[in-house]
Amino acid sequence: MTIHSILKSANDEFCRYSGLTAINRRIRISRIISTLERLDNRTLEDIGLTRWQIKDRARQLVDNDNTRSAA
Repeated sequence: MTIHSILKSANDEFCRYSGLTAINRRIRISRIISTLERLDNRTLEDIGLTRWQIKDRARQLVDNDNTRSAA
C-alpha cells in the first residue's frame, strides 16, 4: 500500500472520518490484518474465518469499534 492510496482512501471516506482519524483507522485495520494473517488455517477455522475474509472482518471490527466510541 502506498501513501497515495492511503491518502486517497482517507479522502474518499472524509465524510465519515476526518484527518488523523482516517489514518489511525488504516493503521488499526492493517495491524488486525497482519495479526490474523499470521494465524494458521486451523486456528482461523476455529474462530470462524477463512483467509479471504480477513480484510473485510478487520474493517468491520474497526468500524464497529468507532461506531460504539461515537455513540
